[in-house]
Amino acid sequence: MSSERDADLVVCGASFAGLAVVRHLLRMRPRFAGNIAVVDRAPRQVYIPLVHEWLTDRIAPDRAEIDVEGYLTRHAGVRFVHGEIAGLDPVPGRVRLSDGRGLTASAVVVAVGSVLAPPEGMPGAEHFVRYKLTDEAAAAKARLSALRRRDRSRVVVAGGGISGVELAAELAFTARAAGASGHEVRLIVRGARVLEGFKDDLAARVETTLRDLGVEIRHNTEVVGAEVGAVHLEGPAGRCAPSCDAVVWAAGVRPAPVLGHLGLDRTHAGFVRCDPGLLARPADGRTGIPVFACGDAVTVVGPDGNAWPTMRRAVECLWQAGVVARNVAATFEADAVRTPARHRLRRSFPYGISAGPRSFVVAGSAYVDVPRFGIGLRRLLMALYRRRFAP
Repeated sequence: MSSERDADLVVCGASFAGLAVVRHLLRMRPRFAGNIAVVDRAPRQVYIPLVHEWLTDRIAPDRAEIDVEGYLTRHAGVRFVHGEIAGLDPVPGRVRLSDGRGLTASAVVVAVGSVLAPPEGMPGAEHFVRYKLTDEAAAAKARLSALRRRDRSRVVVAGGGISGVELAAELAFTARAAGASGHEVRLIVRGARVLEGFKDDLAARVETTLRDLGVEIRHNTEVVGAEVGAVHLEGPAGRCAPSCDAVVWAAGVRPAPVLGHLGLDRTHAGFVRCDPGLLARPADGRTGIPVFACGDAVTVVGPDGNAWPTMRRAVECLWQAGVVARNVAATFEADAVRTPARHRLRRSFPYGISAGPRSFVVAGSAYVDVPRFGIGLRRLLMALYRRRFAP
């Protein structure tokens, strides 16, 4: 291992993918004996799969938050660097931070995730409530809590996928459970139904549950902007701007802006382009230090040049992290030539979809609606995850 660099490995990002890479490498000691620096702007993370319950206080904060810094610093040879990544110079091997600091490394892992935000250039994008990043989630939680304390409120949720459905249902359910009848929730769905890509009868059952909770669903309608006190919509009847107290964006992720400053080859959509071994390449074609990437930040491209339809889910991050860890360890083994580990494409994996008091477990084309089992299973998985990364 080099003594001339700040770390043997710098991991950019400490959410699902980044933490999992570190855990795998720690379990591989002494095969991998390098020192690791993990950079993130948040020393604590929220358990994203159940963030909708955390936002509405259905789950206590201490049950849904992970002490990232505490977990990392209890391990010898690992340190947490509190900072925001500003860029990467792959050829000299230097990670740049927004405050001017820099970290040199022999290898880098990019695990900065994605952003849950409206498209660039959307009018009034600054007025949307966002909640994927830790600081955004804290602000969103405070704002939604303040609205619940009022006698009346109107919240618009943009997006008819799993995230939008779960959040809209949770907002309506917690208001009803508290006996607050003056709180309205409106779900804006771009297509003809919620949960596009899932079975029609599952979508119908979820929509029935949403309506029973009092959620108003607008189909075939697109959010095109926002302003203080209103959201701009475009639907079958044209454009309108109904009033609201908050509009929450849950209509899809896009690449984190920092990906444009890492000097790595990217897809047309802006994600880091990786081979099946999750190795990224410098955009200028030069040979630099090994840079691996995993999680929401990447698109895996096969030997035929086609992008893999990966699921961009938390479980996918965990699978990719194992591949990255094995390949990182191999780069530090000078005495062996190894065939790189390859990520395996999985087109489906069971889903848990919450809808207030209901919980659907979906596997392929089959699903079951067993609320106690579904809710209990997802909370058990959260507890096991928190235990895995306990300080």
